[in-house]
Amino acid sequence: MATFKVDIYSDTACPWCYVGNKSLESAITDFTSQHPEASFQLVWHPFFVFPNVKGSTYTYREIYTRAHGPARAADFFRRLEVAGAPLGISFDWQGRTGDMAASHKLLLWASEMSSSGHQDGAASLGLEEDLYPSPPGSPRAGAAGATTTTAAAAAADDDNDEEDGRTPLRRLISAFYRGVFEQGRSISDRGFLASAAVDAGLAGDQEQALRWLDAAEADDMLAERTAAIPDEVSAVPCFVVQDKFQVGGAQPPDVFLQVFERIQREQLSSLAGS
Repeated sequence: MATFKVDIYSDTACPWCYVGNKSLESAITDFTSQHPEASFQLVWHPFFVFPNVKGSTYTYREIYTRAHGPARAADFFRRLEVAGAPLGISFDWQGRTGDMAASHKLLLWASEMSSSGHQDGAASLGLEEDLYPSPPGSPRAGAAGATTTTAAAAAADDDNDEEDGRTPLRRLISAFYRGVFEQGRSISDRGFLASAAVDAGLAGDQEQALRWLDAAEADDMLAERTAAIPDEVSAVPCFVVQDKFQVGGAQPPDVFLQVFERIQREQLSSLAGS
């Protein structure tokens, strides 16, 4: 079975990053529909395009217009809208800018969950059980003993997994970008972020997501991963497939598909020669 690792260097406040990540998601969906045996491991790397922004003061329309002037801003929006349209993106520039740290913390949690193979974010990070309790009905063992689910609930979970087929990380990436750039949400709105984490299957409830945002472990992880960004990554979005092929910028899905197909051919050739 072909396995593809994709390292994602991206910022949640960058509209071109939305286009790039939506393109990657489209390519993964197309490739796995043709090659259902293939699997993908995505790894999130936080990048701050606007590292000094803290509050949700301006909308994206306002911030780009103030920074570049009405004419250049209008051209910027037009180019993004043209690039996003084939991917089903309908940009709404009323979403507010703000501190991206909380969104990156949740995406790192989801990334760790995906990389470890755990279906529970707190367990994958080795967090204290009393700080991150299992939500009611969670199949994970709690501090006082194992918590079980009903057969009906387990069946419902299986149906949802089969229906979507995406990891919590992939769902959360989509939810954050769609909320900010299509639904007018603020990237620093903790309520929005926590709700998205629950809907993505990352957190059992909003309280668990909010506790993670306030945890020292989350701060440490964000600082460590941000500092570890290689010098070669100076702009986003940037995607590195199989630690070998770099796809920079908001490329169309076909570019990713060509990379996936090349890797698959190389893997098959290697197996045939062994």
